[in-house]
Amino acid sequence: KFRNLKAAYSFMNCHPGKKLLFMGQEFGQLREWSEERELDWFLLNEEPHKELQNYVHDLLTIYKKYPALYAGDNNPEGFEWINADDADRSTYSFIRKTSGEKTKRLLFVLNMTPVERKDYCVGVPEKKKYKLVLNSAEKRFGGSGEELKTDYTATAEPSDYKPYRITFDLPAYGALVFAF
Repeated sequence: KFRNLKAAYSFMNCHPGKKLLFMGQEFGQLREWSEERELDWFLLNEEPHKELQNYVHDLLTIYKKYPALYAGDNNPEGFEWINADDADRSTYSFIRKTSGEKTKRLLFVLNMTPVERKDYCVGVPEKKKYKLVLNSAEKRFGGSGEELKTDYTATAEPSDYKPYRITFDLPAYGALVFAF
């Protein structure tokens, strides 16, 4: 029911700038918010709403854990597009980082379509290990339950104007977050 929202929420909450969640969006409230009534908390008794809430919870946990998601909001060096031009496949990839610090950087790969992308390649800046820290396709988030490896080592093959790449299966309506 909310599979397509997870990739959109990942993009909205992880691009530079202040966050865009409003009351009830974290669990997929169906009615417009009104100060005349409380939020529709009863929706959390339904699996899709609970799964969306679990996903937003984990996404916000990552936000708190990795300074790259908030320290560079007002600094252009805190954000780097990897690929924003794949209109044919409606995929996006970008990096969040902090300047001058030895903190973890995050790579986001988003698939905005209902089509799974097998052996999807994304360019990366360094030959390092990339650890999968969030996968929207997990069963607890209402995804397909497709299991992915957690560690990927970049290979010296250029992609997306970067000297290295990692390859993985990108789930339909998927959002993957890698720390490196």
